[in-house]
Amino acid sequence: MDWAKFCVSKIPDLINKYKTNTGREINLSSVRTFTDKIQWLKIYDSTYMKTFVADKVTVHKFYKQILGKDIGIPLIAVYNNPSQIEWDSLPPKIMIKCNHGSGYNISVTDKSQATIHRVSDLLGRWLQDDYSEFFCELHYKLIPRKILVEPYIDGLVDTKIFCFNGTPKFYQIDKHLTESRMNFYDLNGTPVRWLSNTTYPANYSILDPKPNKLNEMCSIATKLARQFKFVRVDFYTVGNTLYGGELTFTPGAGNQKYIGDGDRRLGDLLAL
Repeated sequence: MDWAKFCVSKIPDLINKYKTNTGREINLSSVRTFTDKIQWLKIYDSTYMKTFVADKVTVHKFYKQILGKDIGIPLIAVYNNPSQIEWDSLPPKIMIKCNHGSGYNISVTDKSQATIHRVSDLLGRWLQDDYSEFFCELHYKLIPRKILVEPYIDGLVDTKIFCFNGTPKFYQIDKHLTESRMNFYDLNGTPVRWLSNTTYPANYSILDPKPNKLNEMCSIATKLARQFKFVRVDFYTVGNTLYGGELTFTPGAGNQKYIGDGDRRLGDLLAL
């Protein structure tokens, strides 16, 4: 496959999907906002390296190559299909994921109560998805689809570091599951009040404590982001333990709607 030619061939589909999801027209030859630039990156910067690190299995190798150690949540097992899962050998509490997209997660907090055939059926359906086709996130297309199992860890705090042209600029505390909000802060822990999206608006009447591992996160993110124009480096902490999460190149598939002038101000940070 001529990968560059294939990516360019997806431009009409991308334009249509962007219009459907945001109500906005896009001209890829003149992009200024952050969401517009994410669309440009989908077409012209969907590299093999992005495929390698977006894969929830091979990202562990990336961590080891760049950092000298694997900081990801440990892998208990990796399978090619649900029929290979050795349920009896797995711990009572686990996270089950597919490696080739976003949202393919199942929390099993009591394996004895899980309906195994339903879990297997769901995993089987997920493995059939070409995740890249939903929103033209083309770097997902070539990921070999697998199932991975991680330990279930209670009390994880989710911190996402936004890196522009290799440099961390701010972080997001993600409370969308528990409080329906996402707050943004600069690297000093000061709220970035101009930044909020409409799906899970920031609520700056509730201020999150500065993460105790923030300096370490930023140091790691700088190393991981060095070769990318934009990447969001996700971390999890529990107590004093720090884990690397996902590396995300297209947050919200670039379809998020930002309140006020946040989209333009984010775009100003990203040089293509």
